[in-house]
Amino acid sequence: MLSPKLPEPVRHSAYMALLGIALLGMLLIVGILLGGHWVRRWGDRRRRPAVPPDVLASRENKQESEESRE
Repeated sequence: MLSPKLPEPVRHSAYMALLGIALLGMLLIVGILLGGHWVRRWGDRRRRPAVPPDVLASRENKQESEESRE
């Protein structure tokens, strides 16, 4: 990969720099994936109806029964 003519300390420094760049890239990818998961969960909460459908149905039934009494 790196030239074997490089002095030993320089070669090790270059390998450490490449390793640091690779780890930083992996950290960025993991951060993006986790952030995307968090944002999807956060947005998923807003898509659901504010009032559950069974509560809506019971409210409609109450209104119909009150209207039929009158």
